[in-house]
Formats: sequence, structure tokens, C-alpha cells
Amino acid sequence: MRTVSEKDYLELMRDIAAFRRALATTADRATRDQLDRAIREHDAEVRKRDRHGR
Repeated sequence: MRTVSEKDYLELMRDIAAFRRALATTADRATRDQLDRAIREHDAEVRKRDRHGR
């Protein structure tokens, strides 16, 4: 799997949507934490690109 910085904008947005759907249906605490961390990482990359106009 590619790292967050290697993905294009649309891939990041699709991943965020998929992670949020999975987060809504997951009861396991460890998995929820992992999904939450992934959402934060992807969101940070999207915001960085928005600021820098990529």
C-alpha cells in the first residue's frame, strides 16, 4: 500500500470516506483508534495540499 504522501487528492478523499464508514460500524476499540489515526493522517495531507495549491 502506498503512503499517504504518495496518493493523489481523490484517493485521499475516497480513503477518508471509507475510513469514516468503517469507523461507524466498528466496535473494537483498537480498530477504531487505528481508523481514527488514519483519518487524521489523510486529513492532514489534504489540508497541506490545499494550503500549497497542489
